[in-house]
Amino acid sequence: MKRLLFLQQCFSISVSIILVLTALAKIISIAQHRRFLDVPDGVFGQLPMRETLALAATMEILTAGFMFVRRKRLSAMVACSWLVSIFVVYRMLARILYVPGRCPCLGGVLDWTGISPKVVDAIPVALLWYFGVGSLTFLFLSSYASKDSPHQAQAVSPTTNSQAEVT
Repeated sequence: MKRLLFLQQCFSISVSIILVLTALAKIISIAQHRRFLDVPDGVFGQLPMRETLALAATMEILTAGFMFVRRKRLSAMVACSWLVSIFVVYRMLARILYVPGRCPCLGGVLDWTGISPKVVDAIPVALLWYFGVGSLTFLFLSSYASKDSPHQAQAVSPTTNSQAEVT
């Protein structure tokens, strides 16, 4: 069980770092006053892309901070799953609404690298997979561990202190 908690902490820290980096990419794009930022967002209608990226960056920074502070708790995995679900729904709506062009998920800061647009578009999808599969795996494993031994589940349960006082 200690190994699972250690892996969960490593996962939370890695996700926190990645979220801060992707938020910084969005903030840099906003600061550079890119042309595509003035275009209305295809999913949110009249909301400019600049505001959509600012909202996404804010959610990423808040989730990263929460996950880092709560890295020993399952609430970090719930927060990660929540953020992934929001981003997946956004991408699904973009497909359903036939939004043209590439997803500005990274704000266009990688354009100068010369990396193929297909690769740049695949990076956020790969990150969503990593975040989603990782957080759901830890949630599943913790629920499986709690069925095996209620005392072991306390190590990762968000209510460890209150359960310890009761027993």
